Amino acid sequence: MKLDRRTRYGAAHKAVRRRLVDMYRPGQPCALCGEQMTDPARLLDLAHSASGTWLGLAHRKCNRGDAARIGNRTRVGKAVDPAPAPRTRW
Repeated sequence: MKLDRRTRYGAAHKAVRRRLVDMYRPGQPCALCGEQMTDPARLLDLAHSASGTWLGLAHRKCNRGDAARIGNRTRVGKAVDPAPAPRTRW
């Protein structure tokens, strides 16, 4: 089931993020890259998988970079036409 933006980032998402931010302590690992997070909590995102499962707090650049890569792969897969047949010059 594909979640739309309102469902994915709605009240439940905000509540989970708020709860995780309240428990956040600098030095915790990023849910995506595993590196320590030292950013202020307001700059952290709640990462989720493509299926919508929440993974935990993540660096903003990790989360948004991951989302961009997934989106670009999806768009390329839909937008690219098969290679045209080679033309013969007469």
